[in-house]
Amino acid sequence: MAYFDLRKSNHYESLVWNDFVSGFLFQFIRTILILLSAIFVASFLADLSGQTSMTYAGKSLALIIFGFTILEEIFYRFVRGRLRNFSSNLPLGNLENGAEINIADALDFEALNLFLEVQKFAKAKNIVISYELILYFLLDLPAVQFIFYRSEFSPKAIKKHFEKIWAGATEEIKTENFLLMCAREAQKRNQTFIDAKSMITILAGEIEELSDILFDKKIEQKDLQNLARWHDRVMWVTKHKGCYWEKENLPRLEGFSSDWAIAWTITLQHFTEDISKSIRYSGNPFGVVIGHEKELTEIERILSLGAKNNVLLVGEPGVGKTAVLYEFARRLFIGKVNKKLWYKHILDLRIGRVIAEAKTKGEIEDRIYQIFSESRRAGNLILYLDNVKSIISDDGVGTINASRVLLQYLNSPKFQCIATISPGDYSKYIASNSELDNMFFKVPIKEADIPTTFEILEEYIPRMEKGKKIVITYQALKEIINLSDQYIKYKPFPEKAIKLLDETVTYVSLNTKDVFIDYNHVAKVMSERI
Repeated sequence: MAYFDLRKSNHYESLVWNDFVSGFLFQFIRTILILLSAIFVASFLADLSGQTSMTYAGKSLALIIFGFTILEEIFYRFVRGRLRNFSSNLPLGNLENGAEINIADALDFEALNLFLEVQKFAKAKNIVISYELILYFLLDLPAVQFIFYRSEFSPKAIKKHFEKIWAGATEEIKTENFLLMCAREAQKRNQTFIDAKSMITILAGEIEELSDILFDKKIEQKDLQNLARWHDRVMWVTKHKGCYWEKENLPRLEGFSSDWAIAWTITLQHFTEDISKSIRYSGNPFGVVIGHEKELTEIERILSLGAKNNVLLVGEPGVGKTAVLYEFARRLFIGKVNKKLWYKHILDLRIGRVIAEAKTKGEIEDRIYQIFSESRRAGNLILYLDNVKSIISDDGVGTINASRVLLQYLNSPKFQCIATISPGDYSKYIASNSELDNMFFKVPIKEADIPTTFEILEEYIPRMEKGKKIVITYQALKEIINLSDQYIKYKPFPEKAIKLLDETVTYVSLNTKDVFIDYNHVAKVMSERI
């Protein structure tokens, strides 16, 4: 049977050490060491420049203090990092198997520390531990504040409101029962610990007044679960970027072949843009690509083949073909592909520029021929042919039927390309040409479903908010998905949702002084479109 005893927890020592390194004495000594080190370093530099003269004893003392400061900082950061990232050997599913288990072992560091603070506070104030008191302390945690801010609430205001309630509480909760409910909630998010986000989700169902406050803003318990998952993804990305020792965060060295190849591809350089270098200096403009892992794996497999190693991405405009291409280019750049593809570059062929700078159809074909020839000769390049229809048909402005030239090079294993096309154009221009169709491996890019679109928007929102004094709420996100699905039938997800989000942000920035963007703003923008 599960019980709760904080002091008998396997991780209680972590709390003791945390109190020590966060305490006044340790922080005072740390501050003094840092100040003395700064003074001695400044004196040492002045001595080197000849402005002052330090004795041998002074230099020795400076080096000793500086060394102690370095060791202290290493100790401090190591201990803090280890404290907050302990591992658990207690599966959450085992908490209800009837065995004698201390449920405190299933809490993460923040939750464990929260209960320690709650117990100390309740003892000092001579009050019972209630749901409202736990909520009061939860509202100080960044994860819970994220959930409330995204729900258009001020955590400070909520905290002040419930301060009067916990002070008058008379019935103490059974902590182990509460934590068992939290454990079930954490398992729904595939978590290995009980965390603050699981607690706030359960409290929304246990505290009637909190439930009513959330309901007034159109936030239900399932929305809190989605907000918790959103924060999980934010923290995963943040933690991943902070791991500078991981392969994709290390500086990338380009092979000699890439530099040498570019030196002999003058025409190719003029009419293409290096996507790999763009990602190197500016990052991936599409951010984290969600929901296309299967397609990315298939692209890597096809490009690694010895023959017939050309990719055709087939999908409606707006489903994310370009985003998939850029994500694959990013993986090429960081080396997150098999060794056959290391040091390859993806070049975006600007066919519009080729056509605009040529005077005759023959000159256009000659330039395309030269571009393809240089690409094959380089040996480490992959051409990106966006909307390949523009070079295999002369149907419309800015197009040229160079399918004969393209076929000639598609037969060569040293020539590789990734092309994109819509399903309608595929049926019309490629499927009807068996020889051309046989040169490509088709990779369908399907429209994102609603849950995936939610994740895409959640990843996109921080970039939209950057530099603007706005907060896009979860309610606005829900309304964007619902209204774009209901009224925008001529575009697929995620494009139509991203477009509506962009329009809403622009409307609020230009026409209001509001900080929070909510569902009313989205409805207003959509009503003007209909």
